[in-house]
Amino acid sequence: MIPETNTEVVQPSAVEAITRGEIDIAISTARRYPRQLAAVKQSMMSFATLDEETAASCFYTLPRGGKTIQGPSVRLAEIALSCYGNLRAAARVINTVTSGENPHVMIQAVAFDLEKNISISIEKRRRIIGKKSKGGMIDEDDINLATNACSAIAFRDAVFKVVPLALIKPVFEAARKVAVGDAKTLSDRRAKCIDTFAKMGVQKDAVLRRLEKKSVDDIDLADIELMIGLHNAIREGEVKVDEAFPPQAKTEGNVPQMPGVTVPVPQAPPVQAPATSTATKQQPPPEAAGTVTQAAVVTCHYCKQTVTDMAAHNCPEMQAALTEKQAASDKAGAANPPPQPSSGDEGNDALASIAMLCEQSEIKTDTVMAFAKKNKLAKDTQAQLSELATSKLKGLIKNWPNILPELRQIQGQGEPVA
Repeated sequence: MIPETNTEVVQPSAVEAITRGEIDIAISTARRYPRQLAAVKQSMMSFATLDEETAASCFYTLPRGGKTIQGPSVRLAEIALSCYGNLRAAARVINTVTSGENPHVMIQAVAFDLEKNISISIEKRRRIIGKKSKGGMIDEDDINLATNACSAIAFRDAVFKVVPLALIKPVFEAARKVAVGDAKTLSDRRAKCIDTFAKMGVQKDAVLRRLEKKSVDDIDLADIELMIGLHNAIREGEVKVDEAFPPQAKTEGNVPQMPGVTVPVPQAPPVQAPATSTATKQQPPPEAAGTVTQAAVVTCHYCKQTVTDMAAHNCPEMQAALTEKQAASDKAGAANPPPQPSSGDEGNDALASIAMLCEQSEIKTDTVMAFAKKNKLAKDTQAQLSELATSKLKGLIKNWPNILPELRQIQGQGEPVA
């Protein structure tokens, strides 16, 4: 015999009975009118590609760890929920923390497939960040922003856990094609994207830097897709503006850099005439940190060879021409012939090199000496470049492209020589 036990039957409450009744009726109705996947897919495709604006809202793009992540957005989740049928989805706040070191909001989203009797629950947490204008203090507006963004993300993820990817993926791809357009609509879509970001406070230069493009005309269809995805991610709270478009990076020398773009280095102008014997010498100022230095690359007017170090260039034709010019100057009885450097042949070669650079750049030797005194490379008592040390002359030759703009400025201002 089975021993008797005291079992108490608890009657459900009125609220519980109503809830059970609603769920039972919903499930039985869903199974009586099952969904047709072909019709669901066609309906989703029609909604997602209804127009350009709707299609553009169906995907997002996120920068993560130097890579770009793309996926279906909450707008596509809403279309899927509407077309899939026999599906319930909702999101609710389960916890909000506004104090301490980690203020955040916790959201729970649930998707319930009535036809298959499958329920998916997802919890998401999002940090609450106060506005910088208010010193980081959290107010009600900050809480609402974090709550709405987290609810949208949790809702989207819950729906896509129930609706199969086999239905979502073709709709997602079709929406991208409609949003991006083709070669015929590229110009209009480019202008529209640039204008949209400008209204969000993102300037054209920041957009080009993010896309690694030099001009708006270089933006192609893939870039249009990236911009649309970033815009949706910002609008849905997935990413912040400064995260999608990071501030412009600068080099150590405070020179702006754009990814994929090389800052040009000034080059010495081509040789136009031989050097004169009135060459003066000078040395460039100490270089600032990060300054790009490049040796002067010129073509010898006499032997037609490309030379990177004129001080070390041994050209018999140039030496003969300089000797001939010097002899002619001495014969004419020049009032103030330049003294010969005391450093020997090495100093003569350096002076000749600077003389050639001066002539080909249309810079007077007096201007070079004025530059040397201005930058404390020469003493006030020194009047000729030949009075400078050979090492300083070589420094001028090496850094000629960098000091040439200042030389031209001094010559244009007519700065007198002390």
